Amino acid sequence: MDDKFFFPKQRQVDMKKLIVFLFCAITFVLALSSSASAITAEVSDYFQIMMTNTPGVVPSVSQENFDLGEKPWLYLSFYDGVGSFEDIGFSVTGSFWTFEDSDPAKTYLKTKFGDTNDLWISFSDSYWNSIEKAGNWTVEAFSLVQAIQDDVKSACGNCCNWQSFKGEIGFKVNPVPEPISTLLFLVGGGTLFATGRLRKS
Repeated sequence: MDDKFFFPKQRQVDMKKLIVFLFCAITFVLALSSSASAITAEVSDYFQIMMTNTPGVVPSVSQENFDLGEKPWLYLSFYDGVGSFEDIGFSVTGSFWTFEDSDPAKTYLKTKFGDTNDLWISFSDSYWNSIEKAGNWTVEAFSLVQAIQDDVKSACGNCCNWQSFKGEIGFKVNPVPEPISTLLFLVGGGTLFATGRLRKS
């Protein structure tokens, strides 16, 4: 079931601050109970954020453009083969999807729980179809991750690092050309081509 909400403009900033505060509060509590803990917030080799149209496949680059009707997915990677904290015990991510070209801007929330290094996050097909609009979108992601230290986990059991990450990425949904515009383009191009051929002959 999708966790999704629409926030009017006047509530968006307050809701984002509330989500960030809750993440920080949960992170602090979990850090106190962990045998080894540290808190960071960065986009680096330890945390990657990209957009893709193919869930389950790790993208090599972020997809910047989507066709209308093509569902975008937010891809997040935590500690994938980097450093000694290689396994993910638990993660929770809140992602804010904002359509920038409306006045006021509209923001939608999607949450995701996971236990792997890679996450693909998007809305259900029916919900995305109901909110999809051609134009510019921005996605902000806030994640709380339990990273387990691979080389010592068998010895100490709960040796882990609670990390918080955040990142932002944009993409564009391209409009589908109207049928009449496409027809006029083809007719006009065909006419110019035919005229050129007749002049040559």
